[in-house]
Amino acid sequence: MNERKKKLIREAVFVLVTGTLLCLPLLKSGLAEAPGQDLLFHMYRLVGIRDTISDHQLLDHIYPYANNGYGYASPLFYCDIFLYPFAVLYYLGLPLAGCYKGMLCVYSFLSVLLAYVCGKKIFAAEKEAALFTLFYSFSSYHLITQYTRSAFGEVLAIAFIPLVLLAFYQLLIERKDCWLLLGAAFALLLLSHVLSFALYCVLFGEFLVLFMIHDHSAEALKKLWTTVGKAVLLALGLSAFYLFPMLEQMLSQKLNYQYLGSLYDIYKLNVPAAVLTPFAGWQTGEREFFSTISMGLLLSVSPLVYYYLAKKRPVMNIVAFNVILLLAMVSAVLPFNKLPFINGLQFSFRFYLPAFPLASVLLAYALPQLKLKGMAKTVILVAAVILACLNPLLYDLQYRKAEKFLTTETAEELYDHSDLIGRLDYNQKQLSGAEYLPPSESFDYLSDPQHIKEILPDGQYNEIIYSHEYIRYGTHIRFSYDSEEEKVLMLPLTCYKGYQVYDVTDGKVKIDTFSVPEYYQVGFHTLPGNHEYLVYYSGTAIQKAALLLSAGCWFVLFGKALRQSRM
Repeated sequence: MNERKKKLIREAVFVLVTGTLLCLPLLKSGLAEAPGQDLLFHMYRLVGIRDTISDHQLLDHIYPYANNGYGYASPLFYCDIFLYPFAVLYYLGLPLAGCYKGMLCVYSFLSVLLAYVCGKKIFAAEKEAALFTLFYSFSSYHLITQYTRSAFGEVLAIAFIPLVLLAFYQLLIERKDCWLLLGAAFALLLLSHVLSFALYCVLFGEFLVLFMIHDHSAEALKKLWTTVGKAVLLALGLSAFYLFPMLEQMLSQKLNYQYLGSLYDIYKLNVPAAVLTPFAGWQTGEREFFSTISMGLLLSVSPLVYYYLAKKRPVMNIVAFNVILLLAMVSAVLPFNKLPFINGLQFSFRFYLPAFPLASVLLAYALPQLKLKGMAKTVILVAAVILACLNPLLYDLQYRKAEKFLTTETAEELYDHSDLIGRLDYNQKQLSGAEYLPPSESFDYLSDPQHIKEILPDGQYNEIIYSHEYIRYGTHIRFSYDSEEEKVLMLPLTCYKGYQVYDVTDGKVKIDTFSVPEYYQVGFHTLPGNHEYLVYYSGTAIQKAALLLSAGCWFVLFGKALRQSRM
């Protein structure tokens, strides 16, 4: 066997073992549920996609049966593209919990693989790449995000962040025209988790400023901005099918935004001591959980380890500075809570999202560079690897002691495990914080029957006696209505831009819809006489155009990537 094959086998075994350690909690039957976290919400996303598939709707923007059947436009605000393969498995009959666990397993291994592949390109050495992969994969924040918080959007972002770091390196250090990688990496980050995307945009902006200060020659700046400009256009094109419909919806109507972030000052949830928490833990008490989130002691002291290097690199100085700054922002050492946009992050520990990858890079670089005598360096390296690997092992032991485990096969069983089905007149477990739900104060989604209602001139409504006669599947509702004069009807559908009503009595005549004030449900004016009406979510022109644009951009991306791989 030649050396190249031995190397590939060695690397494959390393990725397999690392990924298996990261996925240890998934080997237990069921899924542990932490109070107040997002596990059920993301499992219900699989249910919502399954429902749209059952209704023969692909890439639909509405979960038609969510929120007691009134519908919820989760896909407009939480991109579902990475969930589809596992929703299809659920549709084919696999248990719901098993599909969710399979989803976590696949993206966990993807995060390990991309960390190692990108680490090799950044460090140009197997040892540093392996260290980076271990520190990155077994960060306390990674484990807590994946298994305690069940923040699946951040889990996806963590899988793709190594691509972003590699793009930074190739653009700013190697001075490559890496617009394909840079654009694709940021597009994948946006499609995974919007807040992670925003944080890395800020970080990228800082790095660009420092680059221009270091080298502001006309030639360097022209090459830089050409690459960045092409990458921005590519990222916008690749993510257009999600980004533009989301922005359209947010600008077109009043919605609940950052419900949790509006309840408190985000810095009340963290204490400075959380930075020094050595290992990830499984916490079930809300106060204990929030106060102990960290990225682990190893990564938290990475700037200190780097400080002891005899020879420091300018780029690593910048990385170390950012790690220190982000830790200060997490712990409220600096008064960032005075900035008006900070509460939009909901939690100060989200600053760990850029902090722990940068700390992983810093520590993987610094440890092998330590100038120590005898076996000291070897001992420190081995100790660091052992501490990193202990984190998932200890976390798994605590995870298995959780009080509540879900073993669901169907969506209906989720209700059996919900301590609080309803809160604020919506299904709290299914919709999480009910962000992006129209903020009705006059309507109870949980108890109000799904009837078609007639709106009276004073704004009140009466239930239509014959409402049981309407036919419904998915967002489609078909019914007849007979009236001597024009009336206003309110349909049992949460109003989002894209719903359309048609008079299908004789042909198909379009009728304008509107959001009924106070109730925020789909309303329309009937025609005099006996007419048959059809209403469904047909989408908007922007949604359809954006989908075509993204399809074309992904085709171009794959074509150019394939061509480059053959060169």
